[in-house]
Amino acid sequence: MNEKSTSFVLTVILGSICCFLVGIIFFGLQVFNTADASFQFIAFGLICSIFYSTLKFSKIRNAIYLYALMIYLHEILFMYSKTSFVVRDVVFFLSMGIAVYLFCRYFEPKMDKLKFGKFLTVAALFSIGYLVATLLLRLIFQPVQFTQQLFTNISFGLLIGIGLGIGFELADKINMYWLKSTESV
Repeated sequence: MNEKSTSFVLTVILGSICCFLVGIIFFGLQVFNTADASFQFIAFGLICSIFYSTLKFSKIRNAIYLYALMIYLHEILFMYSKTSFVVRDVVFFLSMGIAVYLFCRYFEPKMDKLKFGKFLTVAALFSIGYLVATLLLRLIFQPVQFTQQLFTNISFGLLIGIGLGIGFELADKINMYWLKSTESV
């Protein structure tokens, strides 16, 4: 496997695992329950890690097609009987995709000198993404307990962003170390 492929796979694996572990720490085994909100740690962890890696190591067009396909597959696998669930998922996936895109294209390139802490930017972007998604869904569905949903969703965004960000940062560190060690040989 070449360097680009290895970096891609490592980023997907570490982003997914770190996000999954944050979910386990805060919600225990509930993350395996597809009907529970904490399942987002598995779904967003994997899908956003693949999207981030594709953005980083491929063309944006490929990343967008792949992200759309993953959202479609997610909806097929977890077929919901209500259209409102599909709308909810699409709104959240779009907001998370935008957060990943903004980080990859605009924030991360300017943070090269930071030794550690980029994950805080991912966490902030995900929190903002969850805020925007919740506000959009509020306009569409008019939920009764909006304030509680808002704070719960922002917390989920923060935690998922922390998990993904730590995974992305670890992958970058390992990739840089591995690249330096192969160059010296």
